[in-house]
Amino acid sequence: NFKKLMETTSIIQLFDRKIIFILPLLYHQRQMKELSECLFNQYKVRAIFPLYDCVASILPLGISSALVVDFGYEYTRISPVYQYYPIKNSFAMSATSTKALLLEILKQIKLIKPYSSINLLKDEKSLNAIICNLRFRHFKTVKDLCANNIF
Repeated sequence: NFKKLMETTSIIQLFDRKIIFILPLLYHQRQMKELSECLFNQYKVRAIFPLYDCVASILPLGISSALVVDFGYEYTRISPVYQYYPIKNSFAMSATSTKALLLEILKQIKLIKPYSSINLLKDEKSLNAIICNLRFRHFKTVKDLCANNIF
């Protein structure tokens, strides 16, 4: 399955290359081992460097230690990093997420009376920005929200 994916999507030859994998902090070692074996045996890569996503997120900032908060759609991950090393026993996850925030926004929008939705339509750009920034997947504009009787 991975081989087929690499053959159809890779735009460079993997032979004699160095590869960096950006992995989530709770990535299974078994999966990494299988993936590494496939790349070394079938594609003859020179080296594989695993890099945790929380460490990769602080590299552009030029700092070596930080408390990384990844506010995702399904959950929020909090990963402390010290001297480019993630502290796994202090890792935490929370159910507070973009999805929960979107549900709360929809709940609040439903409380607005129908006649006040006209004012929201005038301010469509700001509400569109909120919806797009929070990865709202079902409706793209305020007009879509109104058409689906959210108001």
